[in-house]
Amino acid sequence: MPAVPVMNVVAPVAILGQTAVDIAVIGPDRSTAFPTVFVADSRPQFFSEQRTFPGGPDVARFAIASNQDGSLNSASKPASLGSVVTLWVSGAGLIENIVADGAIGTSASALKRPISIPNAEIEYAGQAPGAIQGLTQVNVRIPDDAFVFGPTLWPLTIQQGNTTSAIVDIAITNNQ
Repeated sequence: MPAVPVMNVVAPVAILGQTAVDIAVIGPDRSTAFPTVFVADSRPQFFSEQRTFPGGPDVARFAIASNQDGSLNSASKPASLGSVVTLWVSGAGLIENIVADGAIGTSASALKRPISIPNAEIEYAGQAPGAIQGLTQVNVRIPDDAFVFGPTLWPLTIQQGNTTSAIVDIAITNNQ
């Protein structure tokens, strides 16, 4: 089954309080209108991609994640137990210090509504410094008891209010 293309966008603060909006992608040669979409205060989802994992499912949805050493998390570069992994999330809602639409966040700013990741300790969740406002950075510590033997996939979801994201995986290992 071919991968379905996904486009992540940052919703402007101007739609706050609206229940539905029209979307159009405007390019240099043409514009494309999309059906009206419903607006929610938040609906967090991890940035992810489909990849294969040796010995795992044929195709899994992997979080785009950075290991504590700065390497991209993958089957060949799994995160160690007890280390911190950085993930990126869209749709987590407003932050405490709102700046103009399209502005680059210059510092950390916490989310107005808390998020949780079951079975993980969140060390930071808020504006990704140096990124466009609306991109949420989440730093998660991998529990020392996340699994028992060998490298494996660790499934994650993110919850905010009554909303739970799709499941994504990161590669973890008990090798230090």
